[in-house]
Amino acid sequence: MKSQLHKLYIASVYLPVIFLMVGCGYDPQSPGIEYMPDMYRSRAVEAYSEYYIGEDRKFSALKPVEGTIPRGYSLYGYENTADGYEKAGIELRNPVQCSPAILAEGELLYGKFCVHCHGTAGKGDGNVVKSKNWPGPPPAYDGPQLINIPAGKIFHSITYGKGMMGAHASQLTEEDRWKLVHYVQKLQGKKTACENVKTHDADEDGVPDALDQCPHTPGLKDYFGCPQVSTEVAEVMEMAIKGVLFNTGSAEIKEESLSILEKVKDVLLKNPNYILNVNGHTDNVGDAKSNLSLSQARAESVQAYLGSHGVEARRIHPHGYGDAKPIASNETDLGKQKNRRVEFRIIY
Repeated sequence: MKSQLHKLYIASVYLPVIFLMVGCGYDPQSPGIEYMPDMYRSRAVEAYSEYYIGEDRKFSALKPVEGTIPRGYSLYGYENTADGYEKAGIELRNPVQCSPAILAEGELLYGKFCVHCHGTAGKGDGNVVKSKNWPGPPPAYDGPQLINIPAGKIFHSITYGKGMMGAHASQLTEEDRWKLVHYVQKLQGKKTACENVKTHDADEDGVPDALDQCPHTPGLKDYFGCPQVSTEVAEVMEMAIKGVLFNTGSAEIKEESLSILEKVKDVLLKNPNYILNVNGHTDNVGDAKSNLSLSQARAESVQAYLGSHGVEARRIHPHGYGDAKPIASNETDLGKQKNRRVEFRIIY
């Protein structure tokens, strides 16, 4: 009896110690034995790379579940096949009516998604394809390979991607893809007639409502359809365009520019009905994507400064255009300097 009690005592004292040692292991960094760790700790997955679940190879950028549609998107009834491509070219018609306003929106979308490869004029000379590692430039839109491509094939290519170009259906709504088609056709040389399309102009000031920042108040084209501001206000805005500067490659406003922004702030506080468009632009040094991000960040820096000094942030509309809207040649230092600008436009 004594021997059995002794054995039981040894087991009750030493076995937990043995299990503890085995469970913890010899690695001081090891968490030991975990029960279903995936329930409380996410599996580490490197973005846009292959990983495995069991023997199945997966990608971290997964496609949506088949049959589901993101909000704001619609089903596209043509398959991603050669037959689907040809069928789209024959059957599809652009449901978005062409107009100067639509072309302007298409140009903006082109600057964000296409210019990096296709170039500003659609010649296939974007910054990306200039890399020595790139297999070759895309053909020009007005060249023999693409000039006769119909709208349906352009839309199909934007939706699914083609060749080296990736799919854009997850980035652009159906309506935006059709707007982009209009602009691509302009680069093909097919959309000059858009300028003659009748557009609605409620205040009859010669600026269509889609472009008019004051659609119910007659204004001037140079002021985006709004009434002309006073000479004093115009001088402050012109001073801001020339004098609001940023540190190189940065969205940080230079300290010597703050006194000018104070004048802009005073104009907005004295005129509570004014809305301020802040449009950021860059030269063409660097890649187009970075320039677009930088121009947007600089416009938002102006918004943040004015917003922190008493002007309601909702009255300030920041827009970044990157290097898509130069006002001078980028072939000279002076031209590049002029293109690196932030424009201030009063609308109301």
